[in-house]
Amino acid sequence: MIENRYGDVYEGEWTDGKKNGRGTYKFANGDIYEGEWKDGKKNGRGTYKFANGNLHEGE
Repeated sequence: MIENRYGDVYEGEWTDGKKNGRGTYKFANGDIYEGEWKDGKKNGRGTYKFANGNLHEGE
């Protein structure tokens, strides 16, 4: 797990110091992204849950 200076938290897989594979990114505002990462960026399938309850699933 790693937390940045904004209060965002990432829990998941790492390769060469970058987010790679499956992981969950929790934003300080309450939004959550769960899905696939490649070279530190969202990539592939994932689910974005907004703090207001809205949900977006896709690639």
